[in-house]
Amino acid sequence: PYQIVLAPGQRQDLEIRVQNYKPSAMKIEVALVAPAEWRIEPDLLKLEAPAGSISSGKVAVTVPSGWDAPGPRFAIAADVIRDGKYVGQLTEAVVEIR
Repeated sequence: PYQIVLAPGQRQDLEIRVQNYKPSAMKIEVALVAPAEWRIEPDLLKLEAPAGSISSGKVAVTVPSGWDAPGPRFAIAADVIRDGKYVGQLTEAVVEIR
């Protein structure tokens, strides 16, 4: 897990990393699960991870200015599809709102 510090009106680039332990390549799709008001670009990150390697991609997260956080900290999750099969929310990050 990672901790991210964001303030309303701020944009932050995040790196998503995928470790492939399999002996063959795999296709990964990742969608961040965050508050509906936030903007996530791209909304679906597509990666191909060669066998036995690490692949990564960038996602930009924007918290709208004037957004009223429900609390000082909360979690966002990564919804993951591997080779066309849904595998669930495999990891999360803690977001601290300034």
